[in-house]
Amino acid sequence: MPAADKKAAAKLDLRYAWQPNQDYQYEVSVDAELPDRKLTYKGFSTYRVRSAENGQFVLLHKGSLQQHEVMKPQERAAMPRGSSRGLAHRPPHHLPGSHYAMPRFADHEVTIDQHGKILKLSGTTAMPLLLGDLALLVIEPLPEKRERQWQVNYGLTVVEKKKTPANQFPRRLSRSGAEEAPATQRPGGESMTYRVKGTAGGMVTILKQSHLKTADETDGAASREQEGVGELVFDQKRGVMAKAEIKFVNMFNQDNIAIKVPVVMQYRLLDEEELARSAEEGKERLAKLAEERAQADEESAQPFSDDEVREIVAALKNAKSRRDAVQKLTKKKQPDEHQEQIARALNPLLADRDDGIKQAAAEALKTWGTELNVPGLVKLVVEQDNVFIRARAMEALGQLKDKRGAEAVALLFVTSRGDARKSLEQMGSVAEPYVLPFLDNPDEGVRSDACRVLAAIGTSKSRAKLEKIALKPRGSDAQAAREALAKIESP
Repeated sequence: MPAADKKAAAKLDLRYAWQPNQDYQYEVSVDAELPDRKLTYKGFSTYRVRSAENGQFVLLHKGSLQQHEVMKPQERAAMPRGSSRGLAHRPPHHLPGSHYAMPRFADHEVTIDQHGKILKLSGTTAMPLLLGDLALLVIEPLPEKRERQWQVNYGLTVVEKKKTPANQFPRRLSRSGAEEAPATQRPGGESMTYRVKGTAGGMVTILKQSHLKTADETDGAASREQEGVGELVFDQKRGVMAKAEIKFVNMFNQDNIAIKVPVVMQYRLLDEEELARSAEEGKERLAKLAEERAQADEESAQPFSDDEVREIVAALKNAKSRRDAVQKLTKKKQPDEHQEQIARALNPLLADRDDGIKQAAAEALKTWGTELNVPGLVKLVVEQDNVFIRARAMEALGQLKDKRGAEAVALLFVTSRGDARKSLEQMGSVAEPYVLPFLDNPDEGVRSDACRVLAAIGTSKSRAKLEKIALKPRGSDAQAAREALAKIESP
């Protein structure tokens, strides 16, 4: 290192200094250019410092980003050419990383040291577009020695979930490595180089370069790759990152198609005045939401008029208006005197070609369903591959308490135990004969869940089989059987 750099480095001490019981809120934005649309994500990332002792910080993180998209004109011309299969024939928004849904304001706990090393991470808040974990976005590794340039290498895994309405984006495992079981894992690595550009007024500007790529390849190139370059600003006085702007290029290689997606990520630490204003705005938003919820509850309690029902029934027969009509029905939490008329009008929608209509109709039947709808709902449970439609149908059958529904739902007790168990418990004792056979299942988990269902709905008819399982000296099924017996009245 040159003498001048050594002298400057001696005065440079980069380390985190989060203050206990203090709040830090960052404004975060991400802009991406896909072939057919522009995507923008905006939101906040907030930290509450639970403790700061012995150079370690425990941070409670909350954060969420909201997605907004604008279609580009002539989207067909914007799509890459040259392939007869794969990405060229799928809508561009199905590219990995382009669709994003994050649980709002999820709480996660992060423990770091003064150099930014992740000691513990409870939960993950995955960002889109290979940007990692929102909770770790503003936590960069800092040099342990007083250096003006340093490099860090990490192993990571890009996780790509199977496409569902709630989760259609790749994410990478956090530096702690904690993650739920994914659908697709792409092992890889990331290297990051940092260099101090200059200091002014206690603010240290740091140049950052990063390179991420997965080990798997397509036509000699990494299937997922990202290059980034930009600037960070570290506030030495407060001991946290103050702001950043990083420009990335994400490269997706799949099915003979190579697509580049430019991404710009920015964040900024709010000052005390902005933080106070943000807190006040948050209170106003919560008050407004509470008011809207109260108004919606009041409206949902009001019965439909005869004229309204005639309009709804007519709209359900119209391809252009039926979706809105079904949504209007789902807002009601209690049926009124028009229940049978509405139930009959919803029945044809259970066999609609549009999966969204089927699911919405099944949802509406949780309130409006009658025995007229049981055959259609049973067919969805038995024949439907879409797990969301099937789940809504099971919920509706749970409300109807019909033995035909119990028999159908019981067929899925082994493969879809969570949804099936909930439905069968809602049905009550009518489902008991269809749950009892699962007490003989060879799987202990299945037997245990059957015992739990019978604890909620069982009668004296279940006692003999439950007593047999309860005699076992150990096992989760034995414990569940004893708990069920305690809740079932003696004959």
